[in-house]
Amino acid sequence: MKKFGLIGYPIAGSQSPRLFAEFTGGKYTYDLIEEPSFEKAWKRFIDGYDGVNVTAPYKVEACERATTLSPECEIIGAANLLLKKGPKSVAAYNTDYSAVSLIILDILKEFPAARTCAVVGAGGAAKAALVAALEMGLKCSMYNRTVSRASEFAESLSSFFGPKRKVAVFPLEGEIEADIVIYAIPAALPDGVSVKASCLLEANYVSPSMEVGPYKYIAGISWLERQAAAGYPLFLAE
Repeated sequence: MKKFGLIGYPIAGSQSPRLFAEFTGGKYTYDLIEEPSFEKAWKRFIDGYDGVNVTAPYKVEACERATTLSPECEIIGAANLLLKKGPKSVAAYNTDYSAVSLIILDILKEFPAARTCAVVGAGGAAKAALVAALEMGLKCSMYNRTVSRASEFAESLSSFFGPKRKVAVFPLEGEIEADIVIYAIPAALPDGVSVKASCLLEANYVSPSMEVGPYKYIAGISWLERQAAAGYPLFLAE
């Protein structure tokens, strides 16, 4: 019997086991593989599981360790799903990208005049969101506490999207303004930082930070459900 799970830390409040059980009718095992070390989490995956979802803080390391990358992982440099393909082969995928792309499509139906998107954060989820927004044709910016980290990723995208699609990078301070804001950090905004947007999508669903504001709010559970719907069929395809 195939076994699946989720690696990350901390993940005690994850809804992934419930979603997987609903999707498969409880036919397969799905465990929370909660390890404070990526190496320990990776070993448990390799030793005992056919595939795993990946959440913070291991999405970049998971992508680096995989032997084959899906096209979106090649661009993003982060993965949220690993699947064994053979004794020494692990494929990486990013269904965060798929989820955010679909959510943006829904947003654009409600706000057809939206042209700009600001992504808050520079971790694996934020990187996937930024690439999805660029693919949807939005003019993008990125806000992060460590500007150099965000700038490095933004610069890496020029080879895929060209210099005319340059991503503006800003420190996480003052006002964040865009038609669509994607909030992908696991903490509340620092004091003195505000958001001005038509719509805000939050990645975090365990302890949401951004429900109240002058914008339409899309909770992180929507992101989770969309990425799960895209990812679980990959687990069961073979």
